[in-house]
Amino acid sequence: MSINTSDARLYSCRHCGTEYKAHPPDDVHSECDVNDITDSIAIPYHCKNCNKENKLYWGRPMNIRQ
Repeated sequence: MSINTSDARLYSCRHCGTEYKAHPPDDVHSECDVNDITDSIAIPYHCKNCNKENKLYWGRPMNIRQ
């Protein structure tokens, strides 16, 4: 699967506030949260400024969760 750059969203490092872009892992898991959500995919992102890990949890939209 190729990543559509128009799907990129800006998030901020939880440690230093530096912004970074993140993409949904696939077409199904398109909602993102910093807290674990039901049936989510956890993706770690490393901040280029402070080199600390930020974990984003990608889940299905509420209207298609089963």
